Amino acid sequence: MNEDNSKSVDSVCQLLGDTTERTKRCLSDILNVRDKLVLSRIVEGLSMEGSLQELEGSCSDAVKRVGSKSPAGDFLRRILFPRSRPGIFTAENVAEVLRSFPDAGTVPAIGEQAPVPSRSYESSVERNLRWFLDLAAEFYGDVFKDLTGAIMGITRNSSTRLAGLLVLARCSFTEACTAHGSHVQELEKFCSIPYSAAEAKFASRSILRFRRESTGCVNSTLERQKRRMLEALDDFEIEALPQAFAVGAELVRSYPRDERSKEIVQKLFSVFSEMAIGRLFSDGDPVEAVMISGMSAVSTVAKLPNSDAWPWHGKQDSDAHHPPMNMILKRVLLGETPLFSVLNESNSEVENLRMQAAKLVVKLSRTGALSTSADNILIVTRFVKTTKPDLAAKLSRWIFEWITRKKTPFKWTCAILFANFDGKATLVQTLIVSLRAAVARMQIDEAQMDNVHCTLPFLPESVLPVLAWVLAKDADEFHGLDRKGSPLRSFLSSLVESSEHAALTRSVLETVAAAEDSGNDPALTERIRAVAKYSLDLLNSKIDTENWEVEKLFIPLGLPRVLFKARK
Repeated sequence: MNEDNSKSVDSVCQLLGDTTERTKRCLSDILNVRDKLVLSRIVEGLSMEGSLQELEGSCSDAVKRVGSKSPAGDFLRRILFPRSRPGIFTAENVAEVLRSFPDAGTVPAIGEQAPVPSRSYESSVERNLRWFLDLAAEFYGDVFKDLTGAIMGITRNSSTRLAGLLVLARCSFTEACTAHGSHVQELEKFCSIPYSAAEAKFASRSILRFRRESTGCVNSTLERQKRRMLEALDDFEIEALPQAFAVGAELVRSYPRDERSKEIVQKLFSVFSEMAIGRLFSDGDPVEAVMISGMSAVSTVAKLPNSDAWPWHGKQDSDAHHPPMNMILKRVLLGETPLFSVLNESNSEVENLRMQAAKLVVKLSRTGALSTSADNILIVTRFVKTTKPDLAAKLSRWIFEWITRKKTPFKWTCAILFANFDGKATLVQTLIVSLRAAVARMQIDEAQMDNVHCTLPFLPESVLPVLAWVLAKDADEFHGLDRKGSPLRSFLSSLVESSEHAALTRSVLETVAAAEDSGNDPALTERIRAVAKYSLDLLNSKIDTENWEVEKLFIPLGLPRVLFKARK
């Protein structure tokens, strides 16, 4: 460190009243980031009582270049936000500092009403702004009393505004601001369009935190929010639905036992059900945002006390982790809607509907809103059948990845998947790849995986009965038992050769052979029985020649009878 830098360090240490070695090291770290001008500008800025014209350059540079968790960052926090000098951070000065960030030409001064051009900020700048706002809220929450509008107007970047709203919701900030009415009204603007559902959510949450300090103002604001929200839901305004869902969920979350919550809950459920049956699927772009915001609202409300009295409670659902989602998927998408009958049509008018439905399922799977219970997988595979190959492949990979990762019972999932895929080439290839990955995770020698007929026998025992039935079902793909060397014969032979599965396989095949005729397709029933008989003959031959001791099994298979019905 040269002599000039050393003098800068000493002068700042004296100003702070802290001459410890740790502080000097922190100052040296900052010097190494840029040059001595950073420190000299900070010193000059600390000597000023008014404008931050000299300080804003050093602020922008320091905040950009020094992480808040580093020793140097700790030091900068003390310099830029000294508790002993509150006058230095006025609303105007904070706005000046914020405007010193890159793209500052897009930021209007306080009081200017000119629209801010839509421009994408760099991720580093967003991080800096968030850190700046967070520090300012921690040390100088009262500044935001007059600055809310200016902070929110600095950028039209949704994630940055959202960061600001998250800061505004801090408890320390609400105490410092003492809930001025103008501030609440400013926040209220972010509860409706053109702002996002996330912004509406956190703005509403910030308002609700002011209940103790300004009860009358907050209550009148909440009444307006409730009225606007219910009007948007009643009118089914697509543009306003995401914000309405978010605000409604926050109101119910804050007043779970209030009478007003019951009305909101019923309305949320009613509108979301209408969306789920396809009322919005014909519209395109807004669909995903609306559905995801609705799903978030439903999930939030369903976790609250007394939610068992609400219409989507899922006590009877097979997957306890996602009761509201299972209810919606089962009752609305699968059972009580014409959606799938529309999806099964082939004319061009419903092509957009198919694409939106498939994209929605992909979105839900990515966000974790879909679980891998057997019923949900059945719903997803029905979507798979109706969509284009690229989306079908995405969905198929997701299904198999989660089946193997979460160890969902194979006797359900494989039956459902095979029965619905109907031997489509792209889906069969995806299936083979996924099954090989599952086998690899079970530490099976990959050298044995030359083809699907070698791979399948290594899967858990509960898969085997279903595979025999499915292979018999698809006569076009596997050509029955008439031809030597057919895939069906090869699979059954390798299955029988796998002695560790022999006892269970025999019991299962006896059950399959005795399956009742569904009445839909007698020929299919006969093929299933033929496969069972052929496999039993192979097993009995193996038992006779190698003197196997086969214990008679009375294990309930648990396979639903619907799996043995014909599916055209």
